Amino acid sequence: MDQEIKKEFEDLTKIVKSGFDAMDKKFGEVEVRLDRMDQRFDSFETRLAEIQSELETVRLKLEALERRVREDADALVKDVLELRERLNILERQVKQMQMSLGKV
Repeated sequence: MDQEIKKEFEDLTKIVKSGFDAMDKKFGEVEVRLDRMDQRFDSFETRLAEIQSELETVRLKLEALERRVREDADALVKDVLELRERLNILERQVKQMQMSLGKV
């Protein structure tokens, strides 16, 4: 009877061991998959940081462009107003010349 119990115990031990071996193998596979996922997430995080940096660069350039366009527009308005004033002066001078020559 002892021999039979010992044999059953050995068989049971082999079954349990094979179950644990299979679980170890599956855990190993899961660990490999998790490592790959970690690498992919790290890659995504790196790319996201790059994109954020690029967006910040674009934002700064856009702000500079807007500032430059606003300054250029302001300068154009000033130039137009100055030219209009000069034109008014010239028109008055022409009118005065015409009046002095009697051509009005």
